Amino acid sequence: MGVTILDVDSARKSFGGREVLHAASIWVHEGKITSLLGRNGCGKTTLLRIVTGELRAEAGSMRFLGEYHERPRLHILARRGLAYLPARELLPYNIPLREIFALCSWPDRPSAPMVEELGLAHLLDHTPDELSGGELRRAEVASVLLLQPSCLIADEPFRGIAPADCDLLIAVLRRYAASGGAAIVTGHEKAHMLAVADDVIWMHDGTTEYVGAPGDAVLHDRFRPAYLG
Repeated sequence: MGVTILDVDSARKSFGGREVLHAASIWVHEGKITSLLGRNGCGKTTLLRIVTGELRAEAGSMRFLGEYHERPRLHILARRGLAYLPARELLPYNIPLREIFALCSWPDRPSAPMVEELGLAHLLDHTPDELSGGELRRAEVASVLLLQPSCLIADEPFRGIAPADCDLLIAVLRRYAASGGAAIVTGHEKAHMLAVADDVIWMHDGTTEYVGAPGDAVLHDRFRPAYLG
């Protein structure tokens, strides 16, 4: 199973008296990728925002690298190795990628291999506002992986990009996991979300349910008809 890197247990959150999350849990293990799947509005992003400290849960607990965090804060978690790729645009629009990647890279770990792997080497002198949607998402993924995080939280990394870009990101994320990294990803691109995953958690009715590895998930008697269709 491997070491548990991140574990959120029984999170609860309401907005305006409407309960969005009720006993929602998620976890990820070293060297593994967990896909969090569910329909629009089910609370996936809310749960990730609780993990990264953008929202505060009304109940539940969170542990990162074995340490309990009553009130998670991203700047503290980031120092311990957690990186967050939000669904919204991440990079400053007017700074060349070369400078962005230099700021994100460790001095003893050059950015060139990651830049090459993500097909960005010919774009280093471009700014994010000059990139296509797929190029921009690949650049955002590069910026967070260059930080060498022990855990990556990626909200909708495949949204709005071409299948070829999705396949490239899957390969990069799988190599990240193979090197010992842990990741939680969300999204609605069902085939890609299953292809990238080691474990699948289904969010519905404000809670979460583990439905197994991708091969088990597609055969699950409730997950398949209710979500996969």
